[in-house]
Amino acid sequence: MNDCQIVLIAQLEDQCLNSRILSGGLKVAVEVERREDDGWFTKEGVCSAVKAVMEEESIIGKELRANHCKLRELLLKQDFEASYMDSFINKLQDQLII
Repeated sequence: MNDCQIVLIAQLEDQCLNSRILSGGLKVAVEVERREDDGWFTKEGVCSAVKAVMEEESIIGKELRANHCKLRELLLKQDFEASYMDSFINKLQDQLII
């Protein structure tokens, strides 16, 4: 929820899935690329990812910051969680009536 830029180094299965969602679907983070031959991360890959999100003139960085800001505003909206629970309860009640 802070204003930090996110660079992801996924190592386990669930981390890989979360990294793909954050970097691919939501576009709020950058995933460090792996080497093709052995799947390891390189210092150059980490450096490249950090530069991509931190440089002010970076196209990727601008897009990530804008998406991050939009997502942050959505998640911090007042009664965001309560609206989901209210909707869920209403749908359950509708099912009981049917």
